[in-house]
Order: sequence, then C-alpha cells, then structure tokens
Amino acid sequence: MQPAYNSGHSTETALLRLKNDMLMTIDGRKAVVLVLLDLSAAFDTIDHEITCSRLERLLGVSGKRLAWFRSYLAAQTQCVSVEETLSEVLCFLFGMPRGSVLGLILFIIYTIPLAKLAQIYTIQIHMYVDNTQLYLSYDVTDMEQGQEVTGRPENWMITNKLQLNSNKTELLVLGSSCFSKHSNDFQLQIDNNCFSPNDSVKYLGVLSSSNI
Repeated sequence: MQPAYNSGHSTETALLRLKNDMLMTIDGRKAVVLVLLDLSAAFDTIDHEITCSRLERLLGVSGKRLAWFRSYLAAQTQCVSVEETLSEVLCFLFGMPRGSVLGLILFIIYTIPLAKLAQIYTIQIHMYVDNTQLYLSYDVTDMEQGQEVTGRPENWMITNKLQLNSNKTELLVLGSSCFSKHSNDFQLQIDNNCFSPNDSVKYLGVLSSSNI
C-alpha cells in the first residue's frame, strides 16, 4: 500500500492503520515483528532499465509509449558550473526526478514486486513514499521462521539496487506479557548486520514503544 499523495490519506491514516493492525494481532494472542527500513536516497538509486522492464512486463507498456518513458528517464543530465565555466554534461543512469508526480508513480511501479513478495510470505508491508515498514505476526514457536521470512524483502531491495541504510534500520517486537521474555531472542540478519529489538522506534515522526 502506498497512501502518499492520495486523496483522503496522510501520515495520520498510515499510523492509524499500523496501530490497528498491531493491536488486532496482539488481541489474537500473537506477537508482532515490526521492521523499519531506511533507504538511502531511494529516488536516486532507481535503475532506469529495471523501471522500463517493470512498465513493460507488469503494466503492458510497449512501443512508442515505452520509448517515451525511456526518453523521459534518459533526458536527465547534470553538470557543474564554476565561475561561468560548465563541466562536461553527464547522463543519469539511475534516479527519478525529485518532486515530480511521475517520479513518484514510477517509484511505486518499481516496488510492485516487493509487495507481491511480501504476500507470498504473509508479510504486511506499508510504504509512505520511501519510508518502508514490514510487519508480521508469529508465535514463540515460530520465531526462527519469522527471522528467516522477515529478511527476504530486504534481500529483494539489495538485489534491485535500493540502498538500505543499516545504521537507521530498526526492529521492534510487540506482544502480550507472555512474549516479552522471548523478544530479546529475536534477531534479524540484514546485509551482514545483525539487529536486535529496540525498546522504541520512530516512524513518520511518532514514537512507538514495545509496550503498546
């Protein structure tokens, strides 16, 4: 789900959905693993060829329409001006125009396979622009499986050239008191980094703690 810039949606509705999903899971006597992923300059790392491939294979864009998108992406250039002297003009092979409506739409299309991957492994995924969160429910007996499953979307991001900022990636485990003593046993391996649960995390400017 990508509610950003959609009528009737906002950071408030995104946070309400997240909290509602977590409370319903906890009421069902399960724990919730919440993973907040931080993407470094997400719009700057989008691969143009992968984008065009998604347009063609997922949406059926072809012919002149696909050529138009290729032209739009290839038209991005940059140069440096120093004392009225311009450097050589270089073309971008990666990235979307920031602040453009089409750039956001193409970013959403780029991440469609991520949502499908999450469905396969029964992971809930929520994106607000480039803020990405994953959450799934599990029993204590399924902890090892939960660790394995939660790591798959992160691997997809790495493969598709979305740069994860490991220093800002956070993990939160929530549940009833019977899960509290096991929460510290949950660890997540991402890109050779091991993450343990935090006591609290901040998402869209709001702080959430493990004792929700």
